Amino acid sequence: MQEGVGQILRFQGSPKSAFFGHSTIRAFDRQDKEVFKLRMPKNNWLPGRWTWRVLRPDTTEPLFTITKSIIGSGYLWLRTKWHIYRGRKRERSLLYFCEGDYVGGNGGADTVKCYASQIEKQRPLCTLKQKPTLGAYTQSRLVPDEYTLDVESGQDTGLLTAWSVLYDYTHDHLSFGDKALIGGVVGAQLAIPVAAVAASR
Repeated sequence: MQEGVGQILRFQGSPKSAFFGHSTIRAFDRQDKEVFKLRMPKNNWLPGRWTWRVLRPDTTEPLFTITKSIIGSGYLWLRTKWHIYRGRKRERSLLYFCEGDYVGGNGGADTVKCYASQIEKQRPLCTLKQKPTLGAYTQSRLVPDEYTLDVESGQDTGLLTAWSVLYDYTHDHLSFGDKALIGGVVGAQLAIPVAAVAASR
């Protein structure tokens, strides 16, 4: 959802893919046409980092790669840490480094800020805020998570929206276990209002 516009993208997965496959999540536009998909390069039950590729519907060559580090940053490594690359990670074309706060590392409502790199962290290019609703602390299907995504002018809003969906996917999975996925992204119940910051600055 975009403030003042309405629904821009709809994300949809499936229980089969979430539990036994590559955790594929497909993105559809307002005309219900698939515009891209998020897909793990290996089965999700295999050990390793959380990694997704952003792909066109009909190709296997990644446009972007999004990774969540197993070990976070900060005190006791409780701050969640993400990297977003153009193409494949090995090409080392980093677009965004995203870091959460300590609250989210303990299973609560989180605030995550994205920067141009892990070193240049003076001004965030994007801020994802999870509202402290009941959905942030429980796995209830009746109370979905709610987020606000503020994106600076000139940044890739679509890519950052896709990352925010993956953030919620992994946050629920690590906090509440596999059952949370059915009531989250898999059930297409996730609500992420995207503030029209890019259009107003």
